[in-house]
Amino acid sequence: MRIPFSACVLLALWLSGCGGSDANILANAADAPKQAPSTPLAGPPRLSAAAIARVPAGTFGPYLGMRAEGGLALWASAEVGARTWFARPLSARGEANGQAVSLGEAPSELGLVSVRPLREGFALLSTHKTSDGEVVELSVLSATGARIAGPTSLGRTANSLLWVEAIPSGNGASVLWAASGAGKAEIWTADINQKAELAGSPRLLARDAGAWQAVAFGKGIALAVTHVGKGSGAHGPIELTLLSGTDAPAPIVINSEISADLDLDMAALGEQLVLAWSDHRGGENRVFSAAVSAAGKVVASAAPATPPLGEQAVLRVVPPTPGSQRGYLAWEELDEQVASYRSFQVAEFGANGRVSSPRGVFEYWKMDGSMPEIAATPHGVAVLTLAPICTHAEPCTKASPIAPEFLEFDGNFTVQSSEPLWPARGQAPTNLAWNLTCPNAACFALSAENGVPSAVSLTRLEHLSNAYRAPASRVELPPPPRISGDEALAETEPLSQIALTETSAGTLLGWITDFDPTTPWVKLKKPTADGRYEPLRARIDLQGFAASESFAALSAPENLSLRAHSLGGIALSGNQQQPDALVAWAGLDSGQPQVFLTLVDKLGKKTAQRMLTHKTGDLNDIATLQSGSDYFVAWVDERSSDPELYATKVNHALNRIAPEQRITQAPGAATDVSLVATKSGALAIWADARESEQAGSADIYATALRGADAARVAPEAAVQKTRAHSFAPVARAHGAGAVVAWLEAAAENAEGEPAHLSFAQLDEAGHVVGGVQSSPLGAGTPVTLGLDCSEQLCHAIVAVDANAHGELYAVSFEAGKASPAVRIRSSMNAPSSVAPIVHGRDVYVADVQQGAAHVRRLRLDW
Repeated sequence: MRIPFSACVLLALWLSGCGGSDANILANAADAPKQAPSTPLAGPPRLSAAAIARVPAGTFGPYLGMRAEGGLALWASAEVGARTWFARPLSARGEANGQAVSLGEAPSELGLVSVRPLREGFALLSTHKTSDGEVVELSVLSATGARIAGPTSLGRTANSLLWVEAIPSGNGASVLWAASGAGKAEIWTADINQKAELAGSPRLLARDAGAWQAVAFGKGIALAVTHVGKGSGAHGPIELTLLSGTDAPAPIVINSEISADLDLDMAALGEQLVLAWSDHRGGENRVFSAAVSAAGKVVASAAPATPPLGEQAVLRVVPPTPGSQRGYLAWEELDEQVASYRSFQVAEFGANGRVSSPRGVFEYWKMDGSMPEIAATPHGVAVLTLAPICTHAEPCTKASPIAPEFLEFDGNFTVQSSEPLWPARGQAPTNLAWNLTCPNAACFALSAENGVPSAVSLTRLEHLSNAYRAPASRVELPPPPRISGDEALAETEPLSQIALTETSAGTLLGWITDFDPTTPWVKLKKPTADGRYEPLRARIDLQGFAASESFAALSAPENLSLRAHSLGGIALSGNQQQPDALVAWAGLDSGQPQVFLTLVDKLGKKTAQRMLTHKTGDLNDIATLQSGSDYFVAWVDERSSDPELYATKVNHALNRIAPEQRITQAPGAATDVSLVATKSGALAIWADARESEQAGSADIYATALRGADAARVAPEAAVQKTRAHSFAPVARAHGAGAVVAWLEAAAENAEGEPAHLSFAQLDEAGHVVGGVQSSPLGAGTPVTLGLDCSEQLCHAIVAVDANAHGELYAVSFEAGKASPAVRIRSSMNAPSSVAPIVHGRDVYVADVQQGAAHVRRLRLDW
């Protein structure tokens, strides 16, 4: 059991008992089925179900144990004032094989129940409460359901029992159980022989367990445990113990970080043991995995099991069928969850602990915390899920019943079967289904209907027709542009801006949090983390990442400031040839925001700093550009009571080598400054509200700056004047000049242009070369954009607000032409106002999901 539980699992609304570790019930209790007619109904063929029991209210079970040769169904019913165990043997085809057999008295209140095949016969494990605690009890049953040995009491705890399991061995079996205590669990084991007799005393295997799993491995068993300790919350490290007989060697550390979530699972794949869990490092859950050899060597260290694809959670590690070494990993794609259903993916899980392509995806139409069931078959993977039942001839509607459905993928993850569990004479699909098992070429599940008493059947799951819509498919990648990777790099407070530059070590990322500048400045009574009493404002952090596909962090984030001014933003300048980088940002000095320049090493650690400006008035939109060993610095401030663009130049020692130059002289706010290097100096590009025909509107302007002192070479000129609002310009070097991209708001009149992204090529003087190219952006409202250019090609990413849902569009610009905008991502969350950064195949974005903000890296296939 990956996640412990202590609550009773009700078989149905009409049952008062609770099941054990086998019970994962798929139920649609909203619509009780009508009485079956006397003759079969017309329509597609239906799965065959063999009646195995008719149980009264208050029944515990049935529970199912299956092997290739057949199985047993067991239940405990209260009849004539006493609760009695019943067993019924089943054939390899899932048919009742003889009459129900009474096994004698059962406890009046059962807890957990498991039925497990042994090398000969079956183990019936159960728990029940006594006056001084709870007891684990074992009986050994024959293939015909007769009791061979037991019941034997194996262990007792004063607390609740959370889990029981039996794993066959050469001489009998190892029985394991978990006992709760103070929010954690202890894992115990006892060895038994074929007569259900204890071979030695029970042994304590692990303490402080938050999650665990045990499987047969090699000549013994493997026990994996996620430990939780005081203050660690719902995450912890993972240890693995390989047990053989009474030997218990030192645990193997699988995950030393206190980052594993409580959904640990594992399976043996031949000579390798593979483990998977959700890992919270980076601020969100990703599926991590590891692999261990039979000799106890970690052959694949803890690492992401899949390419980075957003937030995930483990559903199950699916062990292979007997004689096969092909196992599977099933996980939930949390970013794909919608209001009506959850989305799960499944792929082959290699012995190296990593997922391979291709993969399948299926839906689960229930949001109450229950889960689908999944098992390996000789040909692929079987799934028992809940989904709308509808045929290809009659598409799904809101009235389509949601009921248990059997799905099967082949080895290439093409859907082979999609069959609802539907009684042959019923007018509605089966109401309840549970205990998916695939012991041979066929799969089976228990099923039942509402009613007292209820008929319980064993349904044979197989392909019958292609009549029903499959709530599943093979994952087919969309054509480029598309997102092929999505990972969180850091968990933060909500952000105002992110920035990026290259260094000799790889990539340096910086981010500044969003802080309301109107918050009163009140001196603190206690010092903050840096020992100062000034109140906190915006926070700036820097983090270095290695130049590799894995994008590993070189160190923990370095804090540059706790008192930055969000409106100024953050700008980074560096290159692959130098070990340091320049950071430009805004901080308060005597209550006035000023431009600060900081030199940092490749990890983001501060080496030098100076305050560049000494002015009054607000400040925003700082930009920098490296020019040899010097730097251009530009910003917008309000010293003249109007937001105007200023620029200067500093050397590597951060000393000014030219006076501040006022670039703009016109009424109206300047915003969103970009700097691009040219042979003679630089181009400055910005949005300006001067001469706008509509209040609140702006146009895009450009001018050339002299290389010696950042002075304006010629009057600034509009790139394009439009009636609509032009905003969020971003410029990058391209050929001998630059490409500038910007957003155009939709025209207010119904007959005007829709919102679109525009491109223009500029020469060294800032003049437009050729015409302006545009790509419409659909019905949403564009928010911001990012741009990256090579010598021949530019790529842009646009963030769009689609009815309060965030979307990303990708657009390319090549040979003076803009491609159509392609939507590459949709989110249920509100769009971010933080501009994305495009850097080659990588796109860096900031988002907020469920109250947590992240800096994310998206990998794009263009």
